[in-house]
Amino acid sequence: MVACSSDDENGVPATDIINLSLQSNPGNIELAWDYECPEGENTNRYVEIRYYDPAKKKEVKKTVSAFTNSYTVEDTRKKYGEYKFTLQPFSTTFSPGTIQEISGVSEAGKIIDTYTSKELTMQPEDIYIEGLHPTGGGTPANLLDKNPETFINTDYTKPLGTIFYIDITYPKAQKYLKFSYINRNNKAASFPAEVKCYCKVNEKDDWTLVKTLKQADDNLPTSAGASYTSKEYECPFEFNYFRFEVLKTHTGKVNFSLSEFAIYEVERFYYDPEAE
Repeated sequence: MVACSSDDENGVPATDIINLSLQSNPGNIELAWDYECPEGENTNRYVEIRYYDPAKKKEVKKTVSAFTNSYTVEDTRKKYGEYKFTLQPFSTTFSPGTIQEISGVSEAGKIIDTYTSKELTMQPEDIYIEGLHPTGGGTPANLLDKNPETFINTDYTKPLGTIFYIDITYPKAQKYLKFSYINRNNKAASFPAEVKCYCKVNEKDDWTLVKTLKQADDNLPTSAGASYTSKEYECPFEFNYFRFEVLKTHTGKVNFSLSEFAIYEVERFYYDPEAE
């Protein structure tokens, strides 16, 4: 029988650990236990946890307060296989208790995949718009002036099936495509509802399709003055040219109208802890 609070000639005996369990999580392992003693009669000062850390290639010893009954081992990896943990309580007079052991495999560490971006500065001459209306179409400068009341409008007199697009020359090569636009602030205007995004390295190269966006799948905005910012899309090469090709508008009309357009420089941070 384990004494909870009585003294003996060797000092205060430790309260043993019971119900030791292990929970595997992505990138960590949680140990939990109970004490073989009613609440309030725990004679322990601390619990010592020992294990081998294969990432650091060394034995690890941790101590946790007797007032807690769990401990999370961080930065574990599935690739290292089974971890073996040894737990031992020590009383207020440092008398050792019974050693308990438990083993388990961690779940894979979480992959970190994040993007940061900043807007690139464009000049009007970096933008070519195929099929601007000859009198009411505006100019490429209208897409860069930060004024929601100016706009570009492709030629609504053209037959259905005519494809209009915006070609952009980047000020510096990019690996990831990201852009944003604002719809013209006019309820009667038509806005992109299906768009193909292409990239290429050199002016004479063929276009490579990177992404097709659809209103229902990608939440392309259909309200006047509404804005849209794309996700980051990886191109198979570093590109210098981008084509924004509008296949359909939300009204079904041939032309589309926008007030602003922006492109971004994107940096990606990708870390797979299991691949180290």
